Amino acid sequence: MAWACGRRLLQFDEDAEPRVTDDISNKMKQRAIVGYGLKTEQVWENGVLGGEIALQNIWSWIDLVKSLRDEGKQKLNSKLSGYKMQGAKAILKGELTPVGFPSKSELQSVPWVGLERHNGGQRHIYRNECREMALQLCGWSFNRDGVTINDFLDRLQSDGHYERAAAIALFNLKIRNAIEILNKGSTADNGKGGDINLNVVAMALSGYTEEKKTLWREMCRELKTQLSSPYLRAMFAFLIADDNYDEVLYEAGIAIQDRVAIACIYLSDIKMMDYIEKLTAKMIEVGNLDGILLTGLTKEGVELLQMYVDLAGDVQTASFVMAEASPELMKDGRVKEWVDSYRDLLDMWRLWHQR
Repeated sequence: MAWACGRRLLQFDEDAEPRVTDDISNKMKQRAIVGYGLKTEQVWENGVLGGEIALQNIWSWIDLVKSLRDEGKQKLNSKLSGYKMQGAKAILKGELTPVGFPSKSELQSVPWVGLERHNGGQRHIYRNECREMALQLCGWSFNRDGVTINDFLDRLQSDGHYERAAAIALFNLKIRNAIEILNKGSTADNGKGGDINLNVVAMALSGYTEEKKTLWREMCRELKTQLSSPYLRAMFAFLIADDNYDEVLYEAGIAIQDRVAIACIYLSDIKMMDYIEKLTAKMIEVGNLDGILLTGLTKEGVELLQMYVDLAGDVQTASFVMAEASPELMKDGRVKEWVDSYRDLLDMWRLWHQR
């Protein structure tokens, strides 16, 4: 970067190039050139073009919601038909049901899978239609026979996400699957696996017992504090939880969709909604795009995106995301400001086609 006056070079900053590259306006320009935001059929492709995890997540979520809606799995209450993209919070509150509120959840006792010989005990879970719909939004709409979840876990492993795959298997009470995944990850050679510590954790899991006062539980509590992986810590917290899953749900390194899914399965109606309300408020406060899973593209979603724009300056993503929302929300003054700002940038960059 250089500053000049006539033919005189007043200052030259040879270190400025990386900062220019990281500037949000430059990022938006490069994304616009490759067609970011213009993929209207396979909208998840916008996330790939965005090149960042947060953008991949939000576009993948929008793609999922559109697919569920097209398949008729997410039915809207006629009172909310103006909102095309409801989030998990509205669903769990029952706002999409014909009566406008959820049915009381059914408490079930479900056994561990793979511990039958050792009398592995059971876990209490909660089920109702709204919870099932929210699990779909989280990508956790697994068949209870295990076929679908195995496909999901295989995809995670193929991408090298062994710790998350093992944790999700465990959260679905498939402890033998979790142990097998950890053992596989301990010897994987793909740049993301190959961690011998996974084998140690697998051995610890193999000693699981439902007994409350055991040396195994004491060792797990100690080992949990020494682990750097949030998913491995959450696995031990889950195993030693006595119907109190706070250590899992408030583990910041766990993906939002996984935390919401765990709340949908293991928390009572009152505790679940209390957690969902707090998590939604936090996501809005910090402008975390992953929070769109909770807010949906609603008025709360606009609040979250406004905070995101204030912090990141990314009017491009905010504009394109809201293009998927209802026409009514596009009339919001904040949304209009994002769109106008992005159009001005496209004019300045002479990107007429993209405009």
